[in-house]
Amino acid sequence: MSEQQDSEKAEPCIGHKTCGTCDCEPPTVKELTEAIVKKFPMLKSFLIDGHDNGIIGVSIDKEELANGHFRVVYDQDTIIENCMEFCADYDEAQEYAQYNIFLAYWGDGTPLYKYEMPEEDEF
Repeated sequence: MSEQQDSEKAEPCIGHKTCGTCDCEPPTVKELTEAIVKKFPMLKSFLIDGHDNGIIGVSIDKEELANGHFRVVYDQDTIIENCMEFCADYDEAQEYAQYNIFLAYWGDGTPLYKYEMPEEDEF
């Protein structure tokens, strides 16, 4: 088999745990999300424009899988920090994110948000 045929046949690697034959870096969560969508095009999910840096994981359970979707998990604090770029202060960014992002429901595949509860002494 020629080198050209090998390169055409090989799929791009999404991490050394997948291919096991290269020294590539582990994939980012966004790359894994894109790989899921590519491998299983029938699965649907929603991504939030401009907040890729807030993706921390994906959630797939039997019921979601049976319904043809999965959910992307975002870090809530990262999204608020991103919103501070166009809001006057933290409180405004938090209110904007709460109303426009966190409370939005888009049907199956609506993202999930991770929130860290403050320690008891921080209240």
